[in-house]
Amino acid sequence: MNASLSIILNYYQVEKNIPYPKILATAEAFTQRYSYSYDLFLQGMAAGSGLTYGNCQILNAMETLGSLLTEEKSLGQCAFIALPPEKSYANTTMIGRNYDFPPPYDLTAQELTLTILKENNKIPTAIISMPGQIYCPSCINQNGLFLELNNGEPSGGFTVATDRKSLLINMLEQLQNSPSLEALTSQLLATQSDYSLIINSANGMSARSFEFSSTLGMKTNFPPSGETFVSTNFYLNTTWADIPVPSDKTTWMGITRRDNLLNLADAQDTFTVSSFQQLMDKNISQGGAVWGLTIYQMIYDTGKDLYLKITKNGGWVCLPLADWLS
Repeated sequence: MNASLSIILNYYQVEKNIPYPKILATAEAFTQRYSYSYDLFLQGMAAGSGLTYGNCQILNAMETLGSLLTEEKSLGQCAFIALPPEKSYANTTMIGRNYDFPPPYDLTAQELTLTILKENNKIPTAIISMPGQIYCPSCINQNGLFLELNNGEPSGGFTVATDRKSLLINMLEQLQNSPSLEALTSQLLATQSDYSLIINSANGMSARSFEFSSTLGMKTNFPPSGETFVSTNFYLNTTWADIPVPSDKTTWMGITRRDNLLNLADAQDTFTVSSFQQLMDKNISQGGAVWGLTIYQMIYDTGKDLYLKITKNGGWVCLPLADWLS
C-alpha cells in the first residue's frame, strides 16, 4: 500500500502538478458516496497499514482519480469474454478478463491483490484489485458468481453523477448478498450508476451484461445460451437511441479487440485452461486483445480455480479460489 501510494502521489503531484489537498478532497468526495459501513473498513486499513485515513481514501479512489482530477477520457479500456459451457472442457462457463489502464497503474499492478471478505451474514467474496481498492473491479463470490466492470463512457457519456451512491461499491455489496445470478440480476436492475459502465456477470451456465449510463439509464444484454459473449467499451444493446456510433477510434480499439476475441473463440470447438490461456495471451497484432494498456489479466474456471497474470511479470499463476472461499 505504501509503494502504491508513492506511485500515485508522484504521478499526480509531480507529473501532473496537482496539489495534495486537491487529490485528497477528490478521494474524500468519492468515499462519501460509499455506504457508511465501509468507513470502518477504511479506518481498519489505516490502522493496519500505518497509513493515514486520508491516504487510504486516495488508494481506494485510485481508479477514479484520472477522470475526476484531470478529465482524461482514455482510462479503463478493458475486455471481458465468457465461453459457454459447450466450449469448455468441464462443461461450465470459462471467463477471461483483460484489465487495461494507462500509467502509472502498470506499476501499482505489480502488487495485484486478492482480498477475501468473510463478513457475518454475507456470502464470502473475493476482490481482485490493486492494493487499497475496496470495491469490485472484478469480484467472485462463494457461489461462483463473477462480476466485473468495463468503461462504457464512449457510448453512455462522460458525465459523473456525484450525487449518487457509487455503483463500484454497490457491485461489491450486491455480490456479497447474491446467492444466484437471478438474485444479482434483480439487484442490478434496480440500480442507478454514477459512471457510464458496462457491468458483466456470469455463473457456471451463462453470462449477462448491464449497460449503465449516468445520464441515459440502463439496458441489458443477455446473450443466447451456447453463445460466446465478449464485451469491451461500447454498448451492444441495439435499442439505445441517440448514442455515438462506435468506432475503433472512439472506443480505444474496442471493436477490433472484441472481434479478435470472438474470432479466436470461434476457431476452436473446446477449450482447456491451457488453450484458453493461449487465446488470452495473444497480442492485438496477433489477432488477440492484449495491447500496450493491458496491465493484468485473469481467467476464472467457474466454481474452481482463478488464474492471474500481471503483464510486466509474465506467466499465469493458479490460485485455488474455491478452497479459499469455502
